[in-house]
Amino acid sequence: MPLNKGNSGFLFRCLKRKNKAWGYQAEVDTAERKWSGGFYDEGRRKWFISPNRDQAASREEGDKSIAAFRERAGECFKQGEWNKYRIVCIGSHIQIYVNGTLTTDVHDEMDIAGPIGIQHHGEKGLLYKFRNLRIKDLGAGGEVCYPHREAAKSPAPVSKLKGDVYEAESAKMAGCTKATNHAGFQGAGFADYEGAGTYVEWDNVLADDNATYKLTLRYASSNNRPCELFVNNRKVGRIAFTGTGSFTNWKTVDMKVKLKKGGNFIKVVAIGAGPNLDAIAVNK
Repeated sequence: MPLNKGNSGFLFRCLKRKNKAWGYQAEVDTAERKWSGGFYDEGRRKWFISPNRDQAASREEGDKSIAAFRERAGECFKQGEWNKYRIVCIGSHIQIYVNGTLTTDVHDEMDIAGPIGIQHHGEKGLLYKFRNLRIKDLGAGGEVCYPHREAAKSPAPVSKLKGDVYEAESAKMAGCTKATNHAGFQGAGFADYEGAGTYVEWDNVLADDNATYKLTLRYASSNNRPCELFVNNRKVGRIAFTGTGSFTNWKTVDMKVKLKKGGNFIKVVAIGAGPNLDAIAVNK
């Protein structure tokens, strides 16, 4: 951000139409008020919770909320330097970190999904820079049915895996289809494999370090349907995917894999007929 100039933010779980976006925003603020890391509801409730200036019952209550926010945030935002934001959303739980400082830690049920955006107000001559944007799927994390929220959708079944969860139906698929016709899956569905060579691939499985991780795969199959496992385009082993008895009886199988720090490619390729693959979880 320009030194002591401009205002920006990260929109997340937002809503949009042509030339307009609104909803949740993590604030990037260069002003003297020091509200970076605040939680703003663009185009709706404005400053409604962290801090609560616009929805407070009284001026006194609003001032108290602002003071509490400033105490939490302190001097976390660094003028004229690169600043690291981390926005964590699991179910209704929303956390915003600025350079490692937890500035916002709230629950809100207005929106549970939506696009991500970066903000510029169109100020002439002001250049805002962003780098190293990363997205990690953390799974459903809890009950996610909020029928009163804006643009409400049907709830996704709660994640049944621990760790960093990546849904199969959200990954790249070749010869597989997203399906929901067998009960017991988590998320918004599962990947239904076809014949040999069909695959599911995740292209941004994140690792904190160069290390060995446990990869847990959740699946269902009427009989044995082995697959080849590739990590960063290298074949590292075979996954048995032994029969679970039926396509509604979901089980897990674990594999040890070496991941590099940052993003990794993980691909599961069918040898013959493949299983129904629900999700993977990564744990160190």
